[in-house]
Amino acid sequence: MKKTTRRFAHAMTVLAVTCCLLLTACSGGPGGPGGPGGDDSKDAGAPAGKWGDWVEIDKNAVVRGASGDSALIKPAHGDVPYVIDAQGQKKWEFPAGTMTEGEDETLYYDDERIYTMLEEDHSVIALDWATGKQAWKFTVADKAKCADPKEYTLYPGAGDMANRRLNADNPLILGFTTQSDESYGPPECSEVSSGEMGPSPMNFAIDPKNGEQLWDMEGTPNLYGYRGYASDPLGKYLYMLWDLRGEMRIARIDITTGEFSEAGLGASTPEYLWSLKKAFFASVGMNEFLIITEEGGAARALAQGYGPDGNTGKLLVRKEQSQDPWSLGITMTDTGIAYRLQAPAAPGEEYVGQLIAKPGDGEDAKYSEWKAPAPDLTDNDAEVPQLAYFGDNQIIDADPKNPLAVVPSPDGGVVAYQLTDGTEVWKTQGEKPGTRPSYSAKAGQVSYVEGDDFVTVDATSGKEVSRDSVPGIHAVGNVGQYQVVESRGESPTRLRVWTE
Repeated sequence: MKKTTRRFAHAMTVLAVTCCLLLTACSGGPGGPGGPGGDDSKDAGAPAGKWGDWVEIDKNAVVRGASGDSALIKPAHGDVPYVIDAQGQKKWEFPAGTMTEGEDETLYYDDERIYTMLEEDHSVIALDWATGKQAWKFTVADKAKCADPKEYTLYPGAGDMANRRLNADNPLILGFTTQSDESYGPPECSEVSSGEMGPSPMNFAIDPKNGEQLWDMEGTPNLYGYRGYASDPLGKYLYMLWDLRGEMRIARIDITTGEFSEAGLGASTPEYLWSLKKAFFASVGMNEFLIITEEGGAARALAQGYGPDGNTGKLLVRKEQSQDPWSLGITMTDTGIAYRLQAPAAPGEEYVGQLIAKPGDGEDAKYSEWKAPAPDLTDNDAEVPQLAYFGDNQIIDADPKNPLAVVPSPDGGVVAYQLTDGTEVWKTQGEKPGTRPSYSAKAGQVSYVEGDDFVTVDATSGKEVSRDSVPGIHAVGNVGQYQVVESRGESPTRLRVWTE
């Protein structure tokens, strides 16, 4: 176990949000998807297997994760989450007193376990996928002597926070989230000597395999707010934005060792970035970050190296026009591909795509930006029009060296572009643009919504596999081996599992 120590006065971090669309799901009604001829692709090289029968669960329920034939269901209206099998039968539900509801929800998973916190003391527990039994518990009160355990929040290691799946070999991060000046714990916790602050709250890294502490870090910028750090395209670091005596800095923490380094401006923070407390902070490239303050001030920050203090690593900042943060930021696939894909915010605008990093890349990886024509779907979903363009997983990453981005086509149907440079690979035909495209890695298929049709095509060629009429269909999504379909109205959530 390694411990690193830094003492910062007036450390402040900000909210970090990654642009990721949450998977929601409801079904088609009678006569909906899954009819004859829609079970598998006959293209050469297609995965051997078939879709199981559709099963119904609660209306407006969400599939938070899946492992094998088990799926984690988050019901609507704050009900207790539960796990089902491929037949839709409940296997177990979460124990009472877990943080599984509302804005403070903490639910993350990998192939072996599901991870959450206890409301009473914010201890971290791991639950077995098959049985729901507790595999281990990390008791915060035993570790955080100078901090209130209830001020800790659970985060995934470097990677896409919003998809809730832990990337390979990434730890869980237990971050202190409060900026309170009140002392906590025994008297020595508030003692000050030699002009320095007393012992500071710690951030912890937890091994998801056994619940053991990997490292802790004292006095670093607290993980302030619901999300306190930016995603790392390489899956190696945490990035946090903070302020030290009026100088903006970006901290970088190695998630494996806890090693701390930072890049700083070397001068006072510009006036348009003074309000950092509730700022949007996200990676938008390799060592490049977007910052948008609560008042609307926006900037790009480029870190040119990192060092033991902000003067060693150089931070360059450029003022930008205010932007919609929900259309920006890096998203990561399960195979380790980091990318940006921006939907049009207004009619006449184009798709903007960029492959940021793929497995095996280093910090010097660079990719050019590409653009492609997009249909006008702004009336399709008035509240958040971007949702109509993208599904929960629009990246075909069967070949991580040459991933494809699938988006609605202005000519009808969907079109697949190379994520590296925007080269068109295949395109389907349709009377209307295909919305919410979603890739199933297990089945090797892409499904999307076209009017009232639920359409499935082969992911390598775009050849149509099945087309079923589902009046009122809204979206389709894939998580693990499960496929989920959503319809407007009173239809329940319906899902099916791919079996080989």
